[in-house]
Amino acid sequence: MKAGDVGIVNIYRSKIVERDPQVLNRLFKDVPAKFSAEVRRYKFWKDQCRSLLGRVLLKTGLNNLSDGQLTLDDVLYSVHGRPYVNRDIDFNISHSGDYVLCAITRNARLGIDVEQIRPVNMEFFRQILTQSQLALILEAEDPKAAFFRIWTMKESLMKADGRGFNLPMEHIEFKDGGANINGQHWFLREIPMDTSYACHLALNRPDFICQVTDLDFRKDNALANNRGATKI
Repeated sequence: MKAGDVGIVNIYRSKIVERDPQVLNRLFKDVPAKFSAEVRRYKFWKDQCRSLLGRVLLKTGLNNLSDGQLTLDDVLYSVHGRPYVNRDIDFNISHSGDYVLCAITRNARLGIDVEQIRPVNMEFFRQILTQSQLALILEAEDPKAAFFRIWTMKESLMKADGRGFNLPMEHIEFKDGGANINGQHWFLREIPMDTSYACHLALNRPDFICQVTDLDFRKDNALANNRGATKI
């Protein structure tokens, strides 16, 4: 990576498909048998669909970024259970409600989190918030939206860091458009979603462009029928 280079983060986004056996069977055929077996272990079809779409989106991202050289079989896992491919390419998957997203890039480390905005018991979550974050939520016009905005910021950082919930959420404070964690500054970008969702991307470099591609897998060829990427 040269000084002045701008990185590109591709975010592939899809909604879970209706319970259509034909569509689901087509998606199952698009992933290796070992992943199909893992997905089929989920009891509810929506959970199956979220897991399956995450893998299909990742397959799409790997194929596009590596000119077909990388596949789902190249995915490895860290000691903390964080999936990765190699030193050059990093990715992260998140799903909530009807949405599944996969972010992928070169020469950077990232994390993404999406959450459907829903009622929460703030007493239960006070312990993972700083006093200033709690005050911001309680004073907000829409406290639920404010809470999930902060939650997705924190969880995207935790996923990017790689330790997940082994990293205490209450220790994460925001500064200068991101957060410092153990000497590493992470940069945050809010990803536009429906008003009933919150989503953030965390990255370890400031100079990057996000491209969001929406894919509809109800169609036989979702990639050929997509409307192109939207820069944000």
